[in-house]
Amino acid sequence: MIVAGIDVGGKNLHIVIKKDGQILGKAAGPTGIKKAEAVEQLYDEVLKKVGLTRRDMGRVMATGSSAKRVAFANGSIPDVTADARGVYKLVPSARMVIDVGAEEGRAIKVGPEGKVLDFAINDKCAAVQAPLSRRYLGP
Repeated sequence: MIVAGIDVGGKNLHIVIKKDGQILGKAAGPTGIKKAEAVEQLYDEVLKKVGLTRRDMGRVMATGSSAKRVAFANGSIPDVTADARGVYKLVPSARMVIDVGAEEGRAIKVGPEGKVLDFAINDKCAAVQAPLSRRYLGP
């Protein structure tokens, strides 16, 4: 089965197309203001690059802060879950994931089977935080 994974973040967009576990093609680009249009354009580009059409796809899954902008996706995976699964696949012994994105940062505690045990996400973009000198940092 041919599948695609699409990560639509606040700043960047990543697409991977796989068949039977092997990467057929991948692409990355800026998300921009018009996220849905950026997804459509990059997806068509990577499909063309590997000689496929949308009809060839068995499943398309999206993740990222703007995953809902992928109108043609079959479903979406929460960012925290995607982070945990991805790191577990690459480094099965990892028990902590730190993901610093354009809009938020998160720390994720991962169990031995790659499942999310706990996580914390900051509530504001770092770009709009008050300067350190004006924030209370504790004793």
